[in-house]
Amino acid sequence: MIDSMEKESSVDKSVRTTTLGLEAEYMLFKAIREGDISFLVDYIDQGGDVNVTSFASGDGAQLIHRAAEYGHVAMIELLLERGASVEAQDRYGRRPIHFAVGGGHVESVALLFKKGADVCVRNNVYEEPIHLAAAGGHVDIFTLLVEWGADISDPFGLVAKAVESSHCAEIYI
Repeated sequence: MIDSMEKESSVDKSVRTTTLGLEAEYMLFKAIREGDISFLVDYIDQGGDVNVTSFASGDGAQLIHRAAEYGHVAMIELLLERGASVEAQDRYGRRPIHFAVGGGHVESVALLFKKGADVCVRNNVYEEPIHLAAAGGHVDIFTLLVEWGADISDPFGLVAKAVESSHCAEIYI
């Protein structure tokens, strides 16, 4: 199945990441998108790399990024238990918490925070999870991030800009 299509990446030997053939990648990331945890368990149990990156998407997202994006809490937990990093970065500097916040997935955000995700981490364009919560109108997540110590001092004006177009203004003010 998938393990026969997995190959070692030659890009960076300091971190073990793999790429898959396009068909195998499609099947694996489709299973993540659809929340097919049994497929993911089979992949991992056959020796599949939990840090495999998406070649086809071009963003370098790993399985944990996609599980967070779609709000699959059980998958996130499984991936973390099997060695995925809560602070894994895609090529744009986005962590799983950026994906979970952007998707409005409260339970996923809470799990990632509980497992050590930094709520003040910036991606390559200086967006922090608080900015994404405000921009997406995710008031519940915005509130939690503030409680957990997210920085709303806003030296770049990004929180204020995001709050303008959302329902987070009453919390921010």
